[in-house]
Amino acid sequence: MSQPSVILATASCDHTIRFWEAKSGRCYRTIQYPESLPEVDTAVRFLTVMWDGSLVVAANNHGTCYVWRLLGGTPTMTNFEPLHKLQADDGYILKCLLSPEYYGAYLITASSDTTARLWSMSTGEDIRVYEGHPKATVCCALNDGAEPSSY
Repeated sequence: MSQPSVILATASCDHTIRFWEAKSGRCYRTIQYPESLPEVDTAVRFLTVMWDGSLVVAANNHGTCYVWRLLGGTPTMTNFEPLHKLQADDGYILKCLLSPEYYGAYLITASSDTTARLWSMSTGEDIRVYEGHPKATVCCALNDGAEPSSY
């Protein structure tokens, strides 16, 4: 089976993440949790996929991000391995984005606890916390033009 050319990823309150072939509507992979997300009764709040399908990040209502990597040598996006469990924030994660230019080197999260965080995908550690909003940080964007170490 070859990998679909256009992939959609969806998450649900039924504790699943599904990967779809956009043209045919065929669901070709389902990640079921709590098997893969061990927080029972916690819905995925935001989902992001690396442009090449190599990483998937799911953020939930408990401030946790789960990162999976596509297993090397597999021809389709069907076999994932857990890479990181990030305790991002004290509130809901409202948005998360992967950095495309540096092959998923960074993740940024925006949270209801008024912060944004920058994460290293190679180590799973937070690089910096951004504070200053008086209310929830509802969205974020990432410009890959400069490495975070230059800030």
